Amino acid sequence: MHSFRCWLFFVALGGAYAQAPDPRKLYEAASQALQHYKTYRVDSLTDVETMIGEQSNVVETESSVVSAGPGRVRIETKGPAGGILVSDGESLWIYFAGANRYTKRSAAAAPEVLLRPFNPALNGFPNVEAVTQNASSIKLAQEEILSIGQDKYNCDVVQIQFDTLPGTEMTNIVQNVWIDKTRSVIMKQELTALVKSPKLRAPLVIKQSTSVTFLQVDAATSDSLFIFTPPKGALETDDMALTRSPLVGRPAPFDLARWQGKTVILNFTAAWCIPCRRQAPILSKAAEDFKDKGLVVIDIPPDVEGLKTAGKFAVSGFPSLAVIDPSGKVIAFEVGDRGAELLYETLAQAGLSKVATLAK
Repeated sequence: MHSFRCWLFFVALGGAYAQAPDPRKLYEAASQALQHYKTYRVDSLTDVETMIGEQSNVVETESSVVSAGPGRVRIETKGPAGGILVSDGESLWIYFAGANRYTKRSAAAAPEVLLRPFNPALNGFPNVEAVTQNASSIKLAQEEILSIGQDKYNCDVVQIQFDTLPGTEMTNIVQNVWIDKTRSVIMKQELTALVKSPKLRAPLVIKQSTSVTFLQVDAATSDSLFIFTPPKGALETDDMALTRSPLVGRPAPFDLARWQGKTVILNFTAAWCIPCRRQAPILSKAAEDFKDKGLVVIDIPPDVEGLKTAGKFAVSGFPSLAVIDPSGKVIAFEVGDRGAELLYETLAQAGLSKVATLAK
């Protein structure tokens, strides 16, 4: 009888393990879960803390995403890269608060992807493809109940580890993901990573957290949400001038004593920013092409001093470039990975001739 009871115990234990979800499939399903709902609203709060030595800085961004498909989306963010994106399925409006400008274009098939320019912190979390190809381990760590307002969410916590992440200088990456058991929606993500670079005076520690603060699915949504009303004083402009800084044409608010008479590119960049990494070889090639003509590229990381400089230039996202001519005036300010051709055209305005071969 005792042996029979032991046998039942191990059968039950084995059955319990057999029912445990596969963490990789769980994460992949959760990454696509919201697409299965007719409507949804997700509010979230993202904190990115960077630490170099004893210095630390925290950047906080609030986001709200409402989707009522097909193509009807409203995204609002508050923080260093604040703005509004509205799509009614036919037209898409994008507004950057820092520049107080907006533009209109044809609607994108999936305008949610345009949230990233508003919230560079999102670039820190590896996507499904990165997890599939590069994770050194992925496991079901634990179960945990999250309290959001009056609601409680029973979550599986998936832990993903990376030795390195291609396209970045991040190492020792640990990502924890809280996935709601009922809806399979990601409710919280945390990431820690270490960055070592010759451009940094000390290793950079990154701690990033994004938590859902409000979740609603398949609820009625007002059509007015997908109508764009320009904020007071906002100016409409074309895409190329969307993020035009009021500093263009004025003396740069930056100490150029060491680089008098040179053309200077201030590259506002972040270690967790994938577009920044794509742009890096373009800037390196430009520096090489024009080194004899005095071009200097200066990386401005989001450390304490870097953020002070970013504030002077009203930086609203990473990467951002400020191009300063030999007289010390800002001749261009661009947000986002704009590519080699646009960069070389801008440098031509500073008297640097365009070369035949551009970086790819």
